[in-house]
Amino acid sequence: GYYYNTTYKMCSAGPVNCTIPTSATSCSQCTDGYTSVNGQCKAAPTNCKTAGAVSLVCLQCNEGYSLVGTSCVYGVPNCLISVSTSYCAQCKDGYYWDQTTTACIAGPLNCKLHFNSASCLVCADQYFSSSGMCFQGGTGCMSPGSSTECPECLDGYY
Repeated sequence: GYYYNTTYKMCSAGPVNCTIPTSATSCSQCTDGYTSVNGQCKAAPTNCKTAGAVSLVCLQCNEGYSLVGTSCVYGVPNCLISVSTSYCAQCKDGYYWDQTTTACIAGPLNCKLHFNSASCLVCADQYFSSSGMCFQGGTGCMSPGSSTECPECLDGYY
């Protein structure tokens, strides 16, 4: 990243691995995999996307890894919060936890919260649920109740 150098009245390069520098030697936000500690970009633990600024303890892991305790381990694919390498407490949107296969599996199309592979509890915006499936509402409808009712419209629609 670059910062405005008041001495030379121009943009100057900041420290290595820094996205938001405050000077040539100080950084307020580092690139993924690095954490700002007293203005310096320090490498985060292996497979860690975001670490704590004081202790460098991992707070968020890279894609495909799960935080188990304070370490990033290869986790359950499509899992946001792993309890272990074989159990997911919360799958990504569009996925649900299948205990039988111990995997996060894609659920019905346009579904935010799944009951199982065939039944949806909460549909994505602009879709409504009927018999566990998601159907698109009318044009411009944010939260359709059915194909004909629309309690909330998208901006620019009424």
